[in-house]
Amino acid sequence: MEKIELIIKIVMALCTIFVVPYLNSWLSSKVGEMKAKQISDTVQTLCESAQQLLWNSTGEDRLEYVISNLTKLEIDVNDEIRALIESKVYELHK
Repeated sequence: MEKIELIIKIVMALCTIFVVPYLNSWLSSKVGEMKAKQISDTVQTLCESAQQLLWNSTGEDRLEYVISNLTKLEIDVNDEIRALIESKVYELHK
């Protein structure tokens, strides 16, 4: 019985050393992918709503609308997000 318990403890220790870090890394990447998809979808929706609600306004006004709403959602508007906004606007005008 003691040998079985020892073997189980060794297997658990090996899992902790090798498997858990891999799973943690994998899970973190999946969460990152889901967050990126949510941000992309949010930017798409905001660009579409800016186009509809502010159709008579300038592009700068629409950009400010999108950035303002992203900031309210606590999304940091950095260069990558600005590029994403421009990409979504380009898709709207295709």
